[in-house]
Amino acid sequence: MHDLANVRSGAIPRRLGFVEVERRPGQGPPLSGESGTDVVWRLTPDTASEGP
Repeated sequence: MHDLANVRSGAIPRRLGFVEVERRPGQGPPLSGESGTDVVWRLTPDTASEGP
């Protein structure tokens, strides 16, 4: 899970075969540079076999 504004953090799970499963409000007020939306990723057996 990472903040939506942190694009580089989103690239890592995507490259490892994770799939975005949810976007939800972050906990508490967003800090400087954050969007306040958390992106949740999940690795499933189907996506794990795809690889980079």
